[in-house]
Amino acid sequence: MKNLHRIVFVLFALISVGLMAWAIAVGASAPESSKIANATPLAQQFDEEGNALNTEEGLPLPVQSTSEGIDALATVFANQYKTSDDSILYGEALEEAKVKKEENLKVIPELEAKVAELQAGYDEAAAKVKELEAVKYKSGAQRKALEEAQKVVAAYTKVADELKQRKDNDEAWTENIPASEAAIAKATEEAENMRALAQAINVNLLWGYFLLVFAIAFVVLSAILNFFQSRGGLMKTVVSLVVVVAVVGIAYALAVSNGWLDGNVLYDVKGYPLGIGTDPATRTVFGAFEYMTADVCILVAYFAFVGAALSAIYSAVRGIFKS
Repeated sequence: MKNLHRIVFVLFALISVGLMAWAIAVGASAPESSKIANATPLAQQFDEEGNALNTEEGLPLPVQSTSEGIDALATVFANQYKTSDDSILYGEALEEAKVKKEENLKVIPELEAKVAELQAGYDEAAAKVKELEAVKYKSGAQRKALEEAQKVVAAYTKVADELKQRKDNDEAWTENIPASEAAIAKATEEAENMRALAQAINVNLLWGYFLLVFAIAFVVLSAILNFFQSRGGLMKTVVSLVVVVAVVGIAYALAVSNGWLDGNVLYDVKGYPLGIGTDPATRTVFGAFEYMTADVCILVAYFAFVGAALSAIYSAVRGIFKS
């Protein structure tokens, strides 16, 4: 029985340490907290482009589960990165830019050949225009020659300007397309980091709740067994119960210090108190009971984790030296 006790607690300690290490690892690579706070209140679902989803009645499509909430946070967080720079192209705009760049590259050689073909005539016409414009009183033949020369200059200028514009476009696309792809990759990476961090926190909380329930059940069962097996175990039972009550009492006192009983609440990014539902007029807002319950449970879970880990380590080390 003692060996089973040691194995169980060593196993719990290893799982707890592993989960905490996972949370620390993904937290180190997760986005900064200010951007997490500005992402979304997690009350509504979003599509892959970060657009809010609505029901057939036009109401916000609510998040139904923790996994949906995590996905919503990651999606909106990625979109937040994507739209942080107006000069970056995304989605259909990026694909359209790639197509236009390819089409543009096919036209540039043709325009370069056209410019080269018109160059000689342009130089001659430009010189003619300059010469005839200097003549104060032009004859009919001179005015006609000037008009013809101006047409040649205009035709050349039009082709040359188009070539310059296409080269400028190609230069811009050459810079913006890789920058856009890098931004999308960065947004995707940050979203995955956000998703991993949220999942790590969620799993750690669930594990903490399990440890709390297990610890309470273990103490109660041990107390009952000790009471029936040996009257001498009554003192151990009382001590165990006192420890449990003390831990809960300390957790409660720490939770009270956070001001939940004084009306302190948490707000989402839109400035609404946290609650259930998306309509500010009808949503259920969390009150002191919800905040106190969550805070006390989390704190007791932390105490249980530390106690389980220390107990497992102590038992394992003691068993090694005894053997």
